[in-house]
Amino acid sequence: MPRLEIALFGTPIIAVDGAVAAFDRNKPIALLAYLAITGKAHSRTSLALLLWPESANARTHLRGALLLLRRALGDDAARWLADDRETVAFHGADAVVDVLDFRAALGQIRAHRHVEGQLCAACRQVAENAIARYRGELLADFSLRDAPEFEAWLTAERESLRMAYAGLLAALAETHAAAREWDAAITYAQRWLVLDPYDEAAHRKLMLVYTWSGRRTLALRQYDECARILRAELDAPPDAATEALARAIRSGEIGAVESLRLDAAMVAPHPAPATNLPARMNRLIGRAAHLDAVVARLRR
Repeated sequence: MPRLEIALFGTPIIAVDGAVAAFDRNKPIALLAYLAITGKAHSRTSLALLLWPESANARTHLRGALLLLRRALGDDAARWLADDRETVAFHGADAVVDVLDFRAALGQIRAHRHVEGQLCAACRQVAENAIARYRGELLADFSLRDAPEFEAWLTAERESLRMAYAGLLAALAETHAAAREWDAAITYAQRWLVLDPYDEAAHRKLMLVYTWSGRRTLALRQYDECARILRAELDAPPDAATEALARAIRSGEIGAVESLRLDAAMVAPHPAPATNLPARMNRLIGRAAHLDAVVARLRR
């Protein structure tokens, strides 16, 4: 049975049995991506208006795009692409779609109970597998300037997925830090920072892990880098939480884990009731808020 693989993170790749389909235009790819990600049937009229809003021949263009997709998917196209006179849908139960797998992993993690701020061993593996699928932003370098509603949808999807990815990186950094796996924690915090150099929560996480692992000089250097970036790009100083953390590191109030009074609280299970998802990760994935609980804990 032919295998369909659709990679939408980064540069889109559509392959049947390992053979990559070639497209000389973007709209068939946009159509397939939209159908796969939304996961429901759409009317031909709505799809035509979404992708060809200014054309009097929009439905004709849609028929042409569907024809190109069927040719690309081969003899088994009807297994994945279902259409009639009124609607079009993607049936992807036996297809591999990276974005859908990524979101399924998020759902699996949400459904599992966790100590706040940390992932269990099983969900850590799920998270690591999920971030391996994130090759870059959704449909990287892809644009349909003549289809503003599609562009608006794509922008929203990109941001949602980017923040979910940031949430996974943050949760993995916290999980490895709690286990004193410093190098892994630093790696995930750095990847989080690469994703958004202006995110002070990522800078603070890296400062904390450097400090906890006995690398105070690197922690203060990270603060200096944070301040430099914000000043150069945003003409703004670091926020109060970042400044407070830097002062605590300089004064020695926060030091290596071996000398921390809060060491046991970091490593032992949290006394609060377990929840379905680490609260900070849930905010990042669901509402794109930042992680500040560690600094708040250190202020107690």
